[in-house]
Amino acid sequence: MISFLQKTLFFKLLLIIVFLAGACADEVNVVGKESRWKSVQIPFTYQNVQVPKALLDLIKKKMAAGGATKKTMENFSITPISLQVELSSQETFVLKEAYNYRLFYVEGGGVLDLFEYVTGKGPMYIRLSPHLEDGVSFYLLYISDSPGKEINGDVWGNGCGRIFDLTESASQFLLESGIKVTSSKKHYMHLLAGTFVFAQLVDDRLHLGYVRIKDSRYPQFKCKNS
Repeated sequence: MISFLQKTLFFKLLLIIVFLAGACADEVNVVGKESRWKSVQIPFTYQNVQVPKALLDLIKKKMAAGGATKKTMENFSITPISLQVELSSQETFVLKEAYNYRLFYVEGGGVLDLFEYVTGKGPMYIRLSPHLEDGVSFYLLYISDSPGKEINGDVWGNGCGRIFDLTESASQFLLESGIKVTSSKKHYMHLLAGTFVFAQLVDDRLHLGYVRIKDSRYPQFKCKNS
């Protein structure tokens, strides 16, 4: 169970990074007619359908709390879902070859290595778009993979293996252009390193998909057991 203090610390970090990125209300829509977009199909791997037991146990608890019947809890099946991730920036030097990217993940999801797309320092947006059923509630969970580092007296990073329930704030990641971060001083990795998991119960099927965000240039954002 995630404590109020843990969630508060996470969102404090989120707000600080958004401030450092220089967020402005008139900059929310970064997708304009002159934007250059490149689509990338992420290949399937068998790891896409693996579900850690600890995570599945937490999802089951949330399903039960949400009113799932005993029959459903004992007999549901897992259905991997596909996802789309958008990376965009108004600055031409932040993303590779000045492109904005639409990344398509097949059933289950996969890994997003920002090494392949982020080349400069500056503000950027990340938007998550899972293929969920309309009108049915869902969960967004985050498993941190950032050990943490002290910067100017503040601890950046959310720790190893800690799970945060981001369901109530999921719109920040899903709507408009997504969440705004900055690649300067690797702040984006302190915030995002880890796995974002979407789960949705539809009848007796648990729709499940994830995106694991990393940057292979920075091994310090990889916990030993991840």
